[in-house]
Amino acid sequence: MKKQIGASLLAAALLLLMLPLSLTASADDLPLVNNIKISKDGILSWDAYPGAHSYYVYGAGRADEGLLTYNVKEYLTNSGADTGDYTFSVSAENESYQDIALSKEVTYRFTAAGKMATPTNLRWGSGYIAKWDAVPNADRYMVTLYEEDIVRETLYPESPEAGFSKYVNNSEYTYYFVVVALHEGYANSAQSDASPAIKGRFYHQSMTIYLSGDLLIWGPYKDTEGATADQYYLYQPDNPTLIETRYQGTSINLKQMLDEAGAEAGVYTFYVDAERIEDGEIMTVSGPSNQVVYVYGDALLKGDVDGNGIVNMADAFLLYRGASGQVTLTEVQQAAGDMDDSKTINMADAFQLYRLVSGAA
Repeated sequence: MKKQIGASLLAAALLLLMLPLSLTASADDLPLVNNIKISKDGILSWDAYPGAHSYYVYGAGRADEGLLTYNVKEYLTNSGADTGDYTFSVSAENESYQDIALSKEVTYRFTAAGKMATPTNLRWGSGYIAKWDAVPNADRYMVTLYEEDIVRETLYPESPEAGFSKYVNNSEYTYYFVVVALHEGYANSAQSDASPAIKGRFYHQSMTIYLSGDLLIWGPYKDTEGATADQYYLYQPDNPTLIETRYQGTSINLKQMLDEAGAEAGVYTFYVDAERIEDGEIMTVSGPSNQVVYVYGDALLKGDVDGNGIVNMADAFLLYRGASGQVTLTEVQQAAGDMDDSKTINMADAFQLYRLVSGAA
């Protein structure tokens, strides 16, 4: 019986020793963040605490990284706070954002500023210019453009209009904007109601490109206002450093271009995008074009439709099935089976290859 009582007392003593380790230190137990004060202009400041990773201002929010100050007047103004006394303290935090030190509390007497009126009469002007009625005392505005309820761009004009021409650029989507009036020393206005929604200006339909001999051709691209693209971007995705150029015309001689680039013989894949230039910036206004495969030099073994390095009856049969529509040949296979160099395959190509591999040619 005495052993059981002794064991119980020992367990209780161990429990009491371990208990403080599981408790969180109270504010009174934390070291001090020293020299906290607030200036007349509402700037809260404090001394650096050794080993602090960040600082949190109770009553406002986390201070910017590396700063030992916080503008509480600006915070209260932007929050639309009423006139009154506001109490703040500062904690030093470790890398896990846990408090490791805490300052004393300080009080700031805040006098509420006037609040900006909410912008009204939002509308679209010609050229995709966002407009609204001027707000008294506003020295600038925050104008946010949405594309299908996703923020597309935010501008800060000083006058009650903002140009969004280069951002309202996809006719598959609708666009609208909202406005907040701003003035230093005033609380920001409430956000306006949304403007009327409009459709984007460009179709973003895919361009169609095709080969005629060595000539790569595409048609002029027009936007929803009937304006043609300013230029066309030709690129070769397999080797973009070799071919990546822009043209104002609607065709280009691929052989001449590859000759001038010093390209090696090979099979090249090309795409073309339509572009507009506004305010010195290039905007892609079309969807991706179809791809065109161009065989440059002696890159393919003529008649090797299956690409195994040998021309035989299997190639002739595969070309026949492709020409008759039984299977779909890749563009490289079509190029290898283009026996008469017409840039298309047909039954004449299949017959010519058959004669070749059967020894009848």
